[in-house]
Amino acid sequence: MKKLLISTFALLTITAMVMAVPISYVQDDMTPVGEICEIQGVVTGITGSGAGGFFMQDAEAAWSGIQVYGDNTGIQLGMEVIVIGEKEEYYGWTELLITDVPTNVVILSMGNVVNPVVLTVFDAFQEPWEGVLVRLYCVTAISETSGYGEWEIQDATGDGVVDDMMLYPDMFYADLGEAYNVTGVMYYSYGAFKVEPRSMTEIILCGDLYEIEPTEYSLAANYPNPFNPTTTIDFDLAEPGMVSLTVFDISGHQVATLVDSDLSSGSHSVVFDASDLTSGLYFYMLRAGDFTATQKMILVK
Repeated sequence: MKKLLISTFALLTITAMVMAVPISYVQDDMTPVGEICEIQGVVTGITGSGAGGFFMQDAEAAWSGIQVYGDNTGIQLGMEVIVIGEKEEYYGWTELLITDVPTNVVILSMGNVVNPVVLTVFDAFQEPWEGVLVRLYCVTAISETSGYGEWEIQDATGDGVVDDMMLYPDMFYADLGEAYNVTGVMYYSYGAFKVEPRSMTEIILCGDLYEIEPTEYSLAANYPNPFNPTTTIDFDLAEPGMVSLTVFDISGHQVATLVDSDLSSGSHSVVFDASDLTSGLYFYMLRAGDFTATQKMILVK
């Protein structure tokens, strides 16, 4: 897998000039626009290919998420990164601006998982949750707002909007009146907060999957399959513990490590980016406690 490296000298030079801060510090209104900040966290969403930046979090809590705006070449979901950039406010939306990945981003590890924070619509569509990965249960699709994959949702607490920015060029057209479980990153545009699913698998009919704590381990088939270049892998953990999710080529050589960390029990989702691999048959293996499972997938470029 391609690794982005920054020289030790450059890293020491940058970190000597900037003090590391939590993301909540950058989100604080008292932090001046234009300040150069260093933050550390896990990549939770990618906006576009090569440009548009990415989202990252340093906790599963309010004020813990932010959009890093600029180059995202080589950035993948689940990377733990250090980012140095300039704070900017764009019509009420806080961003950390960077020029390019090799200069501004240090990759520390791969395969980290951030669990979505479960919220009501009223709570989720508020400033403390901007840039944070959230999950909304059984929200009803009540109208289309643009005709381009954007639709309005409602629960007992209020109204909100689901947008398709991170699904593009695909678009999800909701059946009005149906209830969905929606997972995505909270975003702000055109004067309103919107939830941005990262894949089609994060929009699920509420009646089809009533999400309860799993009692068994399982590894689902990836979606889509065949794929190019990204696909989503879902798995369930009956108990918390050390988890390994790895990818092998047809010769049995390990080509990627997607997860290698302690995870909580429950349902988890990981996006695999195979941009650096060639077309062909691949296998992915989940190890958790005494449980082992393997599935196959096909990359077509």
